[in-house]
Amino acid sequence: MNYGLYDYDSDVDSKIIKIPNMREIIRNIGSRGSLTRTLNFNNEKIEIKDIREFSRILKTGSINFMEILFSDYIQVNSLYEEEWNLLCSKREALARAYPENTLSSSLGMAKTKYHNLEKQDYNNCNLKDFMTLMRLEFFVKNYLEKVPYKKCITVEDLPKVQELWLKFKHQKTINAESFNRILLEAQLIVSKIANMIENSDMTTDYSMDNFIYDINNKLILKRIKET
Repeated sequence: MNYGLYDYDSDVDSKIIKIPNMREIIRNIGSRGSLTRTLNFNNEKIEIKDIREFSRILKTGSINFMEILFSDYIQVNSLYEEEWNLLCSKREALARAYPENTLSSSLGMAKTKYHNLEKQDYNNCNLKDFMTLMRLEFFVKNYLEKVPYKKCITVEDLPKVQELWLKFKHQKTINAESFNRILLEAQLIVSKIANMIENSDMTTDYSMDNFIYDINNKLILKRIKET
């Protein structure tokens, strides 16, 4: 939904950010694996992240989690609304604070989608992977041109691009020649993304580390006082 690609065939994957109580904090010390859970419900995925893990992921620049700060589809516990609004007030700065991590993450995802396509057969293929590759190229190009972050991830205002991407999202079978052309184009997209990143100038803003840390502390202290 955050990409402007939601339609009748879309599932709705959700993410929940939880604030730990004192018992969970003590129990989780030194155990990062316990800070995240994934549930499957009605063929839809729900990811639950402890705020400490969510904060760590923000620094990786992962689009899948950074997009939460820009989403129009959120519900916030009123007890933590002040801290959430403060976090979102710096969302553009946060999205730009770790460019090397952001772009490295995007390239890694692009390579994964390309390898997924390589393993497929034209008679039964998932061209949603190709759509994601196009989306990643769009993101990296706009991110490097310093387009506002939300416009880097959504095509709501670009109906022709939206139509093209949705076409690939739904297409399951094509002929062998067309599939081979798509594989070549996918390989080219990965190379273009890598070249754009290689020729970019990136500076990390470490001041955002302290900002994220302070928000974390405020949320956890508030939760502890409540319990």
